[in-house]
Amino acid sequence: MKLKLLPALALLLLSAPLARGDTAGALLVVEDVALTERVGVAVFKPFLSESGAYADVRALTGDLGKTDEEVGRAVRELAARHDHVDVFLSVHTVRRTAHRLRQLIPPAAARKLRLVYSTACHGAKEEREAWEGLGVRALVTHVGINNPTVALPYFLSRWIRGEPLEAILEGATQEEGLTTRFLRSLPGLEGSYDEELLAGSVPVLSGERRLTILSGLDGARLERPSHLRFSRSTGSSLGLALRAMAGKFRIARDEVEFEFDDLLHELHVPDLPFVPSEHLRELRVDPVYAPQVSYGYLPLNPLPPRLKAGKIVIELSERFEVPLDGGFVLSVGETISLTPGRVDPETRTLTLEVRGLWVKRGVLRFRVTNAKLRPSAGGEAYEVVVGGGAWGVVPFWKALPIGGSRPEPLPSDLRVLSRRGFVSALEASRD
Repeated sequence: MKLKLLPALALLLLSAPLARGDTAGALLVVEDVALTERVGVAVFKPFLSESGAYADVRALTGDLGKTDEEVGRAVRELAARHDHVDVFLSVHTVRRTAHRLRQLIPPAAARKLRLVYSTACHGAKEEREAWEGLGVRALVTHVGINNPTVALPYFLSRWIRGEPLEAILEGATQEEGLTTRFLRSLPGLEGSYDEELLAGSVPVLSGERRLTILSGLDGARLERPSHLRFSRSTGSSLGLALRAMAGKFRIARDEVEFEFDDLLHELHVPDLPFVPSEHLRELRVDPVYAPQVSYGYLPLNPLPPRLKAGKIVIELSERFEVPLDGGFVLSVGETISLTPGRVDPETRTLTLEVRGLWVKRGVLRFRVTNAKLRPSAGGEAYEVVVGGGAWGVVPFWKALPIGGSRPEPLPSDLRVLSRRGFVSALEASRD
């Protein structure tokens, strides 16, 4: 009797619909000039697409004043296909209304919004009220001037590892504050950031404070790519960005004939004689892989090569020389590469592996292979320790004072504001 039941049970199981776990989609929106939009997508999208948590990742660029409808359409399409939708906005200050968002995102789609993270400066009022009106499970906006080039790579690296939202934001706020002060203390950049930018931004969080990338995704498994892990020893946020971009970003001079100069000006980059923009032919980010270990022809680690770093490669139209103090001359090759090592804004150190630069004086010729920025004696300024080889062989090191200043201290009160805490802080400021 039991044997006769087995075929019927098998047919019943085969005919039953297979259980499907919830899925999530992500929308990334990057708004700036065309070149930095390309940079933003190249940096931020790999974190989402390589995490293993998102079944679908969309990227939009452009002026949000003109692309609100595109954002709404993308949210609706993702919500139609998935159970949860996360929205990441790397944008400037925006002016949205709850009425406008409700027109673009109907209740059926709005109910699936799990996280909205916005970098918009001063975005903790109009934008907050607009997204809160849709009933988002967790919402992050920012008070003050925000710098997503530091905070967002840091945030995404921990988000895709399954950490809770509030804890990630606390670390990102600290990292942004340290890095902004470090950059502002470097020679050539002193005072280039106004006080409002120096004050930084504070994230405002409402909704589920312990939300994670796996919330509601029963059975989902994260890939947790090791090259997208934040680490001081591998370049902090700079290293994270370059590893994410490795092999995915390239620009040619004719693509950005005028924009490249404008970008350097906007970033407050001082004149660098060894990278003149008029000589730029191409700039790209190449991958650097960890060396494979082998014995003879036998590989001892048969796994695929592991991405170790991202290397900035600058191709110039010609070789040239730049006079330096003391009779020295900087000789610049047609190809320059820079690979960041340890970048630590807390100890104010930065190390670079360098290729393509030589220093000459008379018959002497020194190939520069590495440089380390560190505080000078007393910590009031900086020096660069340059290392390499005389005639490419004999090791040498030379410490050069370059100026700069001691960074301003961090504010004593760096914290993530809750919705209630944000309102209380505003009320206190009015009293």
